[in-house]
Amino acid sequence: MTDIYSVSSITATLGFREEAVELAALSWFELIGWKTVSGDYLAPDGLMGARTSYKQAVLEPELRSALATLNPDATPAMIDAAVRTVLAIPSQDVLENNRTFHPLLASGVPVEVNQGGESRTIGLRLLDRINPTANRLLVANQFIIQGSDERDGIRADVVVFVNGLPLGLLELKSPADAQATLERAHRQLQNYRSKVPELLRFNQVLIVSDGLQARIGSLTAGMDRFAPWRTVDGAALDDSGRSELEVLIRGVFAPERFLDLIVDYIAFEVVDGVVHSKKLAGYHQFHAVRKALASTIDAEGTHGQRRGGVVWHTQGSGKSLTMLFFVRQLQLAKALKNPTIVVVTDRNDLDDQLSGTFNAHISALRGIPAQADSAEEMRRLLTVDIGGLVFTSIQKFRGDDGEHPLLTPRSNVVVIADEAHRTQYGFRKRFVVGEGGVREQVGFAEYLRQALPNATFVGFTGTPIDDRDRSTVGVFGEVIDTYDMTQAVADKATVPIHYTARLAKLRLNLTDEEREELDALAEELTEGDDAAIERNKGNLTRFEEVVGAPDRVSQIAADIVTHFEQRREAMAGGKGMIVTISRRVAVELYDRIAELRPDWVSADPRDDSSGMLKVVITGNGNADPAPLQPHLRSKKRREALAERFKKPGSGFDLVIVRDMWLTGFDAPSLHTLYIDKPMRGHGLMQAIARVNRVWGDKPGGLVVDYLGIGAELRAALAQYTARDRDQVRLDPDEAVRQTLMRLESAQSLLEGAPWRDFFPAGSAARLTILKQCLEHVLASGSREDFIEAATKLEVAYALSAGDERVTARRDEIALIAAIRANLIKYTAGAGRGRENIERDIRQLLSRAVMADGILDVFKSAGLDQPDLSILSDEFLAEVGQIKEKNLAVETLRRLLADEIKARSRSNIVEATKLSDRLDDTIRRYHNRAVDSLQVIEELIALARDISAANARSAELGLNSEELAFYDALSENGSAKALMEHEHLRLLAQALVQAIRKSASIDWTRKESVRARMRIEVRKLLARYGYPPDLQKAAVDLVIRQAEAFANVWN
Repeated sequence: MTDIYSVSSITATLGFREEAVELAALSWFELIGWKTVSGDYLAPDGLMGARTSYKQAVLEPELRSALATLNPDATPAMIDAAVRTVLAIPSQDVLENNRTFHPLLASGVPVEVNQGGESRTIGLRLLDRINPTANRLLVANQFIIQGSDERDGIRADVVVFVNGLPLGLLELKSPADAQATLERAHRQLQNYRSKVPELLRFNQVLIVSDGLQARIGSLTAGMDRFAPWRTVDGAALDDSGRSELEVLIRGVFAPERFLDLIVDYIAFEVVDGVVHSKKLAGYHQFHAVRKALASTIDAEGTHGQRRGGVVWHTQGSGKSLTMLFFVRQLQLAKALKNPTIVVVTDRNDLDDQLSGTFNAHISALRGIPAQADSAEEMRRLLTVDIGGLVFTSIQKFRGDDGEHPLLTPRSNVVVIADEAHRTQYGFRKRFVVGEGGVREQVGFAEYLRQALPNATFVGFTGTPIDDRDRSTVGVFGEVIDTYDMTQAVADKATVPIHYTARLAKLRLNLTDEEREELDALAEELTEGDDAAIERNKGNLTRFEEVVGAPDRVSQIAADIVTHFEQRREAMAGGKGMIVTISRRVAVELYDRIAELRPDWVSADPRDDSSGMLKVVITGNGNADPAPLQPHLRSKKRREALAERFKKPGSGFDLVIVRDMWLTGFDAPSLHTLYIDKPMRGHGLMQAIARVNRVWGDKPGGLVVDYLGIGAELRAALAQYTARDRDQVRLDPDEAVRQTLMRLESAQSLLEGAPWRDFFPAGSAARLTILKQCLEHVLASGSREDFIEAATKLEVAYALSAGDERVTARRDEIALIAAIRANLIKYTAGAGRGRENIERDIRQLLSRAVMADGILDVFKSAGLDQPDLSILSDEFLAEVGQIKEKNLAVETLRRLLADEIKARSRSNIVEATKLSDRLDDTIRRYHNRAVDSLQVIEELIALARDISAANARSAELGLNSEELAFYDALSENGSAKALMEHEHLRLLAQALVQAIRKSASIDWTRKESVRARMRIEVRKLLARYGYPPDLQKAAVDLVIRQAEAFANVWN
């Protein structure tokens, strides 16, 4: 490129606006080697002569020049043909055109040439992958382009060109404009698809940012799939204290990374010949694959240990796609010389799911994946000289007398184990006594290594398990890359998982022997090993009789119906899954739910096209009992039903399973998992991860435990990072506690408004009361506090809506939501779009509140706020009557802690005494020295003392500041006894006046001011006859009290 690519000078000083974000972005591009220009340079009459029309998205002169440079042997005719191919518009579908263009970046533009009378096709390179900086790297801001209709022209904020091709697009917003949200930027990008499809036809990455936050996504990604890019080079997270946009630009657009990302880390999902979506690797996937490739090449080398390492990425973070991108890199790696790749799972359904994912994104791969349906086919597929991608289950590696035939001695064989644990460990040799005598037996993992002795093994897992002789790291090598639950939640790649226990009221009298028997059965159930279950059918049946008792099944059915209805109301739809101990119990639970909600099921259970509730289980054909027969399906029917369940609006919203769909099954709208089956270890963690997928505004997934698996969940979390253990919230009351606390916080801001009259009132009166509540919030200056409190309540309610303690307060929550929605809609400054407001109303408002409509509050008059404390006698009596005593203790503790914190800013003596009492009471409660009821009584007494302390000012004739100094002076009992009350009172008033006069800004940091203030205090103490021997302590306490008032006075 020539010198004409310099940015025109900017002479005007810009404020904190969108233009400032553009200039910052351009500067970061320049730092990593890109040339930047104003969009005017690229206009048809611009200085570069880059286009002849505003309808052109490609800079054709740049493209031609790059083709000639990258392909020195190409003739002008060949370059003309290549340009025609690039610019040709294959169809009217912008996504299909985008998919058609992408292979040209990877493989070059196919051009036919005639050499020696023979016609053949060669590819002309569009990119220089070997020397990325040799490409023509150009970034333009304010780039104008028109659609076929000139009225559809747009001015793109920043367009990223490589060799004249517009491969990146940034939509920027002002960080100072509350309405200029990332959602709005994303909506504009989606509009560009219809207005200027020519620009989006070549696009590989889309960016939305307001300068502080930044997200990256693909052409088809919804806003919930736009993700942060949090690292520059993959070594560490770099966005702490830095602009996310800077980290994203430097991390994504560094030339060597950008070309790799857009060529090798993009996959198109194609089903039945139709493009469904375009997927772009996230930062954790991109860098994990790079690390895994380097580790694999090193392990496969002459001195390698054949252990490529472990990629530990939590469930729901796109592990299957990470594996897809990894396989592509293995296939392209010259050092591996076209390796044979074996993808191993331990269950047939996982094998089907993973091979299905790869086949749906087949354009990212070389060759066609093969799936081995039998051990014989697996052996045939792996007995090859080179190449190949084979999917198989580890159970197909079986041998006789501990031996498996050699399939290939080659070293360029890579075995990728999905979920690198479970059956991947069996190396121990055992001697088994049978009818024919004693024979040797080893695990599947040993057979696998006998078949492929020189293969390199790489593990992918989201559930690292290390029990006794099982060791993920020991088998596969060290962890290459970690992306844990906490990071995934922070990146919004997944949502947090919450846990609650709703144990059925059934007394289980199990002996120690039966308990051990149950544990052994639970382990086999989680492994999904049907053969083991069959061997222990007697044990299973005995436990089924307890868990599957008719009364218990009916009780659980009724609870699930009520709970799920409330969850769906709170989540505005979505789906649930019930896990049962057996197929028999699954069917019986279906029947009980059908009796309670006949409209949830189809007239014929065999009808897969209708019905909200289904049972999905495997079958043994005619050998199964008659009640199971209507629910048995072929593999093809189960696959079709799975696709229906994955669609949010399909009407199939609740499924009952035993083992099916618990691993490798992604249904983002699934938000609630009901577990009524003993589970443990990795199986439990895999199951609960079904509810952690991102879906719209879903705040989190919920696991409802009917069988008491809390201990197993803690044990399963033992090998996760400490941050991850915090992500699965084991406190069943926490969501409820948070909801009720947030509700009380919001209602405290309504004290003085007649909100309690809203519920018994009629529709017309409700409108008036709602208006009065809005006026009160505005007049009291607590608008922002109320919106914040109500927003936190919304999130907590969405997670606890099924709990009866919350259901009892649902009307109150709905009223808070209605007030919040009106505040946002009719007063300025909230910065939330209409969609979010509608979502809030849809999720939280009851029908009665919704029917009352929205009010115009600008005509409202101010209302005085009565002084009604949240710690009133009425409130304390209400808390004292709460049935859940632990909840009452916690609620009061938080309320009192907040009250004491507030008082500590004004009266340090009194607050210290109160907080000591609070700490002592809570400490004795946790030590179980007193019961919950006694603790509540003590806390209520403490709360009354706080309220009484608030009334002392009037009694003594002192304001709050003077009272604080009065208490500081009388803290020493001797002083109070020696001095008259009136002298102490007058001294306190004099101290306030003197200290306020002495206090200046930042006086607490200026020793000279503090020294003068001490002298003034001593003079006043002496003048009013304060005991001399007590003056030093009094001066220190008075100064401390003054410091507590410093912020208020300044």
